[in-house]
Amino acid sequence: MDSPGNLRGVFRELSSAFPGIDQRILDDEGRLRDHVNVFVNSENSRDLDREETKLRDGDVIVVLPSVAGG
Repeated sequence: MDSPGNLRGVFRELSSAFPGIDQRILDDEGRLRDHVNVFVNSENSRDLDREETKLRDGDVIVVLPSVAGG
């Protein structure tokens, strides 16, 4: 499989394999939802280029939804 190039590409590929998952990660405008944190090699994508964060072979991506409650 070719490298998707950026996080948006990863989300597109995930959506192909798991239809609808991108809607849980991205809002209607294609931006990361406020309650979802995405890390690339332990760096928060919000501190990088968000969904446009460039990727390299071997990068580790972690998607964490916020958890709240009490």
